[in-house]
Amino acid sequence: NYEIEGGLVNTKPSLLLEPQSTNLLAYSEDFSDYTTTNVTVTHNQGTSPDGLNNAAKMLMSSGTGTHRIFENISSSLSDNNTFSVFIKEQSEVSHIGLNADTASDVAWFNGANGSIINANGLDAKTQSFGNGWHRISVSYVADSNDSSDNQFVYFSNREFTTPNVAFKGTESVLMYGFQAEKQSYCTSYIPTNGSTQTRAAETCNGAGTSSIFESSEGILYAEYAALADDGSIRYLGLSDGGSSNRVVILNDSTNNNIRGIVSSGGTKYADFGFVVPDVTTFNKVALKWKFNNFQLWINGVKRTEDLTGLAPIGLDRFDFSLGGSGPIDAKIRDIRVYNTKEMTDSEVDILLTKITS
Repeated sequence: NYEIEGGLVNTKPSLLLEPQSTNLLAYSEDFSDYTTTNVTVTHNQGTSPDGLNNAAKMLMSSGTGTHRIFENISSSLSDNNTFSVFIKEQSEVSHIGLNADTASDVAWFNGANGSIINANGLDAKTQSFGNGWHRISVSYVADSNDSSDNQFVYFSNREFTTPNVAFKGTESVLMYGFQAEKQSYCTSYIPTNGSTQTRAAETCNGAGTSSIFESSEGILYAEYAALADDGSIRYLGLSDGGSSNRVVILNDSTNNNIRGIVSSGGTKYADFGFVVPDVTTFNKVALKWKFNNFQLWINGVKRTEDLTGLAPIGLDRFDFSLGGSGPIDAKIRDIRVYNTKEMTDSEVDILLTKITS
């Protein structure tokens, strides 16, 4: 995957590992059967983020009434729901809103630059895709009132306050790629054309043997960005196939916490944790292990250490999970395992500083 950052493609790719997800909206680009209020929809009026002339134009009717387009999905109590859409302003639509579990819960985005104006306490996200396009999303947990959720996109020149600012009847936006999914966060776009579509979970099988990995000492390094900070435990690292002997980096239930764990013979000798500003942005993490010398480095700094404990034995595989459990959902730019057996402590420190900076 090539990240789009600030509207530009980052030339350094990442391995994108996403969970299975389904776009529950049967038509993600054809809005003919959607319900509209004071909005006229015309298809194929602009180039969408996929490079084709398949973006739809939303033309506002004149007046101060509600302007919206929506579709319906089914929901059950405590369901995770995420709704997303690609938007590009054409003319003077300053506010674009996405609703959550009720019509009064609306996250507002700037029509011109996609920035969040007011999330109203919701989990709202925005991402630039260049050429004026932004993907906006809102995530929520369904409550007892949400047996059937209408997925609204609102258009306004002000948030839902009085008095509103009237449209002249010439304002418009381009829209593309509706997606509704049972996830706690927004995943990659899944096109649909007449039926719901499911993207299978992306997997990456383990690699290595006991002859490759040096169990007595080394460095496990990863540069990665978690797809969400949702409280799930997600692993990557070295093991003997289980948790008895392992050198792993993981995210856990603590917000924005990156952990490093080293176990030997069933005993956990190092269990480090450090809270970063955001686990969903790229962080450079290194976990050093050696008899009586364990260290966690993040973004160029040694964050913590433990100088007591045994090194693991029998490390014979690298996995993006731990024995098949807790598979990591992340964008991964770099994975390395260093054998430090022939290196001095000062050489190891220099290496740790270099690779994590």
